[in-house]
Amino acid sequence: MNKLRWVKNKLKKILKYFPLKQKRRKKNAERLIPEFYQQNDAEKILFLKHQFAYEFAKKYIQPPMLILDYGCGDGYGAKILAQTFSEVQVIGCDVDIYTVKQARKKYNLQNVKYLTLNELKKAFLKFDLIVSFQVIEHIENVNSYLCFLKEMLSDNGTLIISTPSRNYRLNENQPPWNPYHLREYSMAQFKEEIEKVFKNTCFYSLTAIPEVLKIEFSRVAAGREDKKIFNNIQIQHNAYHKDYSIDNFWLTKENPDDGLDLFCVFIKSN
Repeated sequence: MNKLRWVKNKLKKILKYFPLKQKRRKKNAERLIPEFYQQNDAEKILFLKHQFAYEFAKKYIQPPMLILDYGCGDGYGAKILAQTFSEVQVIGCDVDIYTVKQARKKYNLQNVKYLTLNELKKAFLKFDLIVSFQVIEHIENVNSYLCFLKEMLSDNGTLIISTPSRNYRLNENQPPWNPYHLREYSMAQFKEEIEKVFKNTCFYSLTAIPEVLKIEFSRVAAGREDKKIFNNIQIQHNAYHKDYSIDNFWLTKENPDDGLDLFCVFIKSN
């Protein structure tokens, strides 16, 4: 009976956030829905990894600001940024119109707006802070994407980009196993890509406490062609561990290819 109730609740969430008409989504769509990532340690840590990026970005907010979350997906991250200060205005942008419509319904805050990419382009806005998390690996023309973000930065604006680190997810020449990722970067590759458009940029790697790293490494191990490096760190993670939080994660410049995600921070100056 409990299992049947769980299935029914799961179906309700799917119908609520993914109506049938969303079959028309873009083929490169991959969007994290917070409500779906609370069932076990692996899911929880995956969500916390994404949440950490927005909490980190909050450190760069100085109201009043106009902020863009480029590739906002579900919209939860734009909400996090907007709740920092009531004096800031946040725009969440996504390429998929149905995702934008759902975000408008789900997060109805006065200082947040959700726009499609076409609507954003027509607005001709300049932003004091732009974040684009877990997006660059989905983009076909990366140079155009980066130039577009640079064009939207105001004088002295800040840009923060993150992407998964390929080193713990893939073998050296292995293509991404995630069907939505066109590419995944090592730190050297990430720097080379970013520095084609943005100079004097700071780069970081996301790491975590050993237990969290083990759980995340175990989650992605099945996708690697060679799983030997994970043989000693496979652990069970079916139970939900309530103590995990974003405090278990931090950014570092040391051993960048040993981390979970790669970050860059660019501050524009005249």
